[in-house]
Amino acid sequence: MAPSTQPIEKLQNQATQPEGHPVGRSPTSVLTARPKVTQLSLPAAPPTKPRAAFFIFPALFQHVDIMMEVSQYLDVDTLVSLYAISRDFHALVSARMSTTLLSHARFHAPESASTFLFKAYKKLCVPDPAQRPHPVQAEEVRLVPSFRWLRMVLYREEVVRDIIRLLAREEHRLPPRASLTLKRMWLTMDISTNAKRVGLMHNHAFWTNEDLRVATMFFMKLDMRFMDPVESDGENALRKLVMAQRSLAFVRGVLDRSMLTTHTHLLAMHVRHGYRPSPDLSHYSILGVPADQVGRGELENRGEGPAILLRPDELVMQEAIRRGIQMEALYLDMMLYGFIDLTTFEDILPTPEELDMEREMKWGDGHPATVAAGSGTGAGAEDPMDLS
Repeated sequence: MAPSTQPIEKLQNQATQPEGHPVGRSPTSVLTARPKVTQLSLPAAPPTKPRAAFFIFPALFQHVDIMMEVSQYLDVDTLVSLYAISRDFHALVSARMSTTLLSHARFHAPESASTFLFKAYKKLCVPDPAQRPHPVQAEEVRLVPSFRWLRMVLYREEVVRDIIRLLAREEHRLPPRASLTLKRMWLTMDISTNAKRVGLMHNHAFWTNEDLRVATMFFMKLDMRFMDPVESDGENALRKLVMAQRSLAFVRGVLDRSMLTTHTHLLAMHVRHGYRPSPDLSHYSILGVPADQVGRGELENRGEGPAILLRPDELVMQEAIRRGIQMEALYLDMMLYGFIDLTTFEDILPTPEELDMEREMKWGDGHPATVAAGSGTGAGAEDPMDLS
């Protein structure tokens, strides 16, 4: 029996295999072999939501103190529009109406806000939207300032600023206190009876001696402007006419030449305020002035009479005499004020602020602020002040 050759062949095959490779597999098969990858099942990612749009006002409404601070930088028209179209802002302001409007007025016109107190203008107030009770009469809702009062305050601040700048452009400058003095004068002009006007003039805390001197200088500067030998052919009667009005807005209109631009307009204003027609002509209109308004513009109670209403220049002079102020000793200094720098003895040139007549708010006749400021001149015109 021949011996088996299988063990020998197996050894020969192992001898011919390269070192490092398993038996029975070629080097090529080892290089081309790929490891088996195990498939892992991962959870599906949640769907991404679209990013919400960002709006500044809804974000500010989450912080009341910041929103109230931002609202102070808005002009009055934007403030009213936002109050009308935004439900959230409407609710925010209505819950604190008095605080919002007073803060806005004190921020933009601090002198006017402290002079034209809303409590003296009941017709420009509204019941508190938050229904807070009156501090004295608990069964009634208290009154708070309205947007009409805010417009009036800002409007008067603008008018007084323009009057001072218009005079300064013609080198008739006024001291810094003139701004406050003119506002106090305007408040006095809001009163429609002589008794209450005189009573206010007797108040030393409101009408100080310095205010009386500055007011006298203002009347003198008006006379100098209206009687300019080159640019004007007026007289002091024009100053008396403009100060007999119920609003300093009329003074600004005359200074910037938007009112009384013709002799006809001047005569019509004189007819309205000081003309006394004969009995046979009392039922006719004169120069466009209705018959029931002829000669009644200078009377008390806005033309209802019976006495002639004292003008601010008359009130100031009477009060200065009553207090014993020697005003005549200051006339020369008042006339020379603002023309020459006393340190350099050179002419004082208008500053950029004096020449800047850009108005932030242009309001004409019929605007609520103009009506509240007292632009009406006829008998029965609305009187915003209520001191009863």
